[in-house]
Amino acid sequence: MRSGSWTIPLGYKRFAEFFAGLNGKVRGPIITTNFDPLIEIALREAGIPSGPLAVPTNAAPTPGQILEFTDHPVLHIHGYWTGKAASNVPARITASRPQLDDVLRELLRNSVVLVLGYSGCSTGS
Repeated sequence: MRSGSWTIPLGYKRFAEFFAGLNGKVRGPIITTNFDPLIEIALREAGIPSGPLAVPTNAAPTPGQILEFTDHPVLHIHGYWTGKAASNVPARITASRPQLDDVLRELLRNSVVLVLGYSGCSTGS
């Protein structure tokens, strides 16, 4: 994936710099509800090869498959911008997804979890 014409907001750049500064042993998969490739692009610009794993439905990869992913995995749990099955309507976003629930439960068990948010808004400064 190329960065193409995507503009990477400062918040994504700062997150990627922070993530790149972590010891590689403590970097777990990144889980996002975003559809876009901005996290992956920012990570690559910070020196971390990364790639998307789209999970738009209940058919989630196993924790083992996620850990075997060649690049650093970014799980897009509502789908990916190039995918046909994006979950971008309330009925799809709130649908029961027990397979995904099980995978997330396993990934997060005995882990330190960082929850970050970024609005993309600018204050003009």
